[in-house]
Amino acid sequence: MNDIGTVIERIGEFRRHPLGFFYLLDKGVEGMSARVHVWLPAGSDRPENDRHQHSFDIHSTVRLGRLQSELFHFVETPGRGEQEFSVSYLDGKSILSATGRSGFLDPISRFDSSAGNSYFLQAGVIHRVAVVDRPCVTVLQTFEKGIPIYSYGSDAEEAPFERRLVDVYEKDELMRVLKLVAD
Repeated sequence: MNDIGTVIERIGEFRRHPLGFFYLLDKGVEGMSARVHVWLPAGSDRPENDRHQHSFDIHSTVRLGRLQSELFHFVETPGRGEQEFSVSYLDGKSILSATGRSGFLDPISRFDSSAGNSYFLQAGVIHRVAVVDRPCVTVLQTFEKGIPIYSYGSDAEEAPFERRLVDVYEKDELMRVLKLVAD
């Protein structure tokens, strides 16, 4: 998936993610996968439950734009602060189920990643990503670790759109952005 020309040929396979970016996923073997994430110039705001963790390790390379990553540690404080939700998937939708734990997210670290930079995120680390410079394109390799997934916030629902395929307008916008990376 490092070859953007091949990614452009598969433009119709991109899907919209609840966190506001578009993604292309190649499931590999033995828990490995490759992904491309694209944030268009006119992107949407982040949902309230944007602090989350993954069941896989991530190695990400920024090809265009700039991201800011924030890492957190959940400190349980019964009856106060953020709610913790376990995340499961069914028919392309995220299902959030309250764990009954509440508390606050203690910031651990914050770092920026610009075009040409790479970073590693271990499975289970609570994080949030904000796009600083749009458009933004990242190429990721993921390595499944099989751990539970959690999200944090106060909304017990996924953002109000599904992980649908891109429409004609979005294909054109994705093509324009990906050509910037290919040049």
